[in-house]
Amino acid sequence: MLVLAWNPGELEQTSLPACHALFQFFVAETKLSLMMYQRSCDLLLGVPFNMAQYALLLHLIAREVELQAHEFIHVLADAHVYNNHADAAREQVERKPYPAPNLWLDPAVRSVDVAVERYHEIVARAKSGEPPGPLLDGFAKLQNYQYHPQIKAKMAV
Repeated sequence: MLVLAWNPGELEQTSLPACHALFQFFVAETKLSLMMYQRSCDLLLGVPFNMAQYALLLHLIAREVELQAHEFIHVLADAHVYNNHADAAREQVERKPYPAPNLWLDPAVRSVDVAVERYHEIVARAKSGEPPGPLLDGFAKLQNYQYHPQIKAKMAV
């Protein structure tokens, strides 16, 4: 089964189709993997975000179906660095990576539906004027997350 990230019947209503085009899950013994095909890949800004969101989805679904999250496989088509991102991309590539963090999921979040409810609560608090916290605050955290200073780049449309 393939899941499309956008509805082809509604393309006229969008500025462009989602860059992350489709994904599928597959099971091997007790392990769940996810493969995502990305049709257009802004390597500096879009790809890191899409990798994080689909890796989180893999962990949430694995928990819900009581399997071990295994591999996130990312297929990149039309991978590119925009001209105005060249200096920022060069700076990123020259940095020494830190050790990978660990993902912590709230044990009470046993389904994607609960995660979506928590996410909507966070968005509602932000809309009410409450100072924003981490986007996933309340159900997911990165432990031992180290990062370099921000690199600024404008989103290309």
